Amino acid sequence: VDVRVVAATNQDLGHLVATQVFRADLFHRLNVVPLDVPALRERREDIPLLVTHFLHQYTTMHRRQVEGVSAAALALLCQYAWPGNVRELAHLLERLVVLHHGASNAHRLIDVEAVQAALA
Repeated sequence: VDVRVVAATNQDLGHLVATQVFRADLFHRLNVVPLDVPALRERREDIPLLVTHFLHQYTTMHRRQVEGVSAAALALLCQYAWPGNVRELAHLLERLVVLHHGASNAHRLIDVEAVQAALA
């Protein structure tokens, strides 16, 4: 059997091994190619690109007519702390797409009020 394991955590496994909370042998088996990805709040420059990606994904999936977010809404998204990281951003954008009511061309953008309501 040819198996590959991809594991992720937000814990410092090296520290947990040192304090004997995590098994050292398991850590060394899993720690073949470590990838450290900073939290979204530490790489805010990625937010506009992620917003574009998720909007395209969810408008296609849910067959909705949303062209993007307003500049003010994007600024608000970039200022938010994102404690749930990229997953929280993705879920928020899916919720915004599903609940979006814009029918005319003037209302095909998600506005700041919708983002504020979704973040509340």
